[in-house]
Amino acid sequence: MNFSMRGHDFDAKSIEAVAKKCAEYGVYGVQLVMPKTLPDYKDGAFTPAYAQKIKDEFDKENVKIPVLGCYINPSCTDAEVLCAQMKRFKEHLKYAHFCGAQMVGTETGYVGSECNEKDNHTEQAYKHLLTNLKELVACAEKLGVMIGIEGVKAFVINDPQKMRRLLDDLNSPNVLAIFDPINFLGANNYNDQDKIIDDAFNLYGDEMCVLHLKDFVIDADGNMKSALPTEGMLNTEKILRYIKQHKPDMPVVLEGTGEKDLPRVMENVQRLYDSIEI
Repeated sequence: MNFSMRGHDFDAKSIEAVAKKCAEYGVYGVQLVMPKTLPDYKDGAFTPAYAQKIKDEFDKENVKIPVLGCYINPSCTDAEVLCAQMKRFKEHLKYAHFCGAQMVGTETGYVGSECNEKDNHTEQAYKHLLTNLKELVACAEKLGVMIGIEGVKAFVINDPQKMRRLLDDLNSPNVLAIFDPINFLGANNYNDQDKIIDDAFNLYGDEMCVLHLKDFVIDADGNMKSALPTEGMLNTEKILRYIKQHKPDMPVVLEGTGEKDLPRVMENVQRLYDSIEI
């Protein structure tokens, strides 16, 4: 499997160190979020030479960048804040090729000053997001770069059906979907996970490019808590079965997995994957 890690989940503070960690653990690639991986990174720091250096260091260790993470809030309703975030995303699009990144990724964010699901799930919020994403997609198309969009239950794109609508409305060959099944789950709907997973694969499986894999448990108070992949309540086998059947090369980003747990998690996920007969 093409296991990947978020760069900031490694105990490493430089591109060189992250690349060496990937080689050490046999990791295929990195979801690279510059400010989280490199504490001294500042917006506007990208230059062709700087981005090329990132690619060169990863190339030395045969490490890929499935996602150049630029997790802005494209649904932001503060015009000044939104302008700054859109500018940051366009900067990432501009230098993605120099980095060797396969795409630039973001979630869809929320309206207002706080994340309120009721406000986020209105038609007005959807149309506001769509307008902003169309601007980013136009930039991506000019540059020949892919954008990866990730849905989240509390944000504007909150279920597989709305993700399908967004993909249709954007109508661009430069837009793909990042799938994190747990992002669509909560304490009130985790029992429906099989249907939600099926809906996602059936509605836009062809346009999925990256899987985020983590896990969850429900505590005694009914709250959802994080767990390591394969060690919780997520139907991981169902997800891996689809990947094995349809997209065996899809990068699988292990979220919430630190270095000390990485070998065990990789072994457990790979064992489960290998046990699936198709």
